[in-house]
Amino acid sequence: MFVIAPRGRRWVELFGLAAHLMSVVACRAADEVPSDAELVRAARGGDSPALGMLLHRHRASLCAHALGMLGSGEDAADAVQEAFVLALLRLHQLRTADAAGAWLHAIVRSVCAMRARRPRREIATAEIETLADAPNPLTSRRHCRTGS
Repeated sequence: MFVIAPRGRRWVELFGLAAHLMSVVACRAADEVPSDAELVRAARGGDSPALGMLLHRHRASLCAHALGMLGSGEDAADAVQEAFVLALLRLHQLRTADAAGAWLHAIVRSVCAMRARRPRREIATAEIETLADAPNPLTSRRHCRTGS
């Protein structure tokens, strides 16, 4: 087990959601919880709550997977969110409905690998301050034309 220092609100949401979901699942009887295959079939039929339940069911393990690959809670949360969007767009490509968890992990792994290859764009604080102090050309009086 490893300990991560919290880095903002997303970290709290990421792990708070996992605890909430575990408590919800523990409270339900085993026969009330639909299988992944049932949720996939329902989601393919247009049932949005079914897709949400499927994604929330696997969210904790997907976040842990992304965190292990990226090392940052914020980056992991962003990667999982991006993977969820891709899963929504590619739900029709899932061949075996029972393998939804493995399929989601493959998408997260792909997104994390792509993010790891992509260079991080960091703007220096001085650049941000310079941009904030610069006049906005759209609202500057000398660039605005009057009706006359």
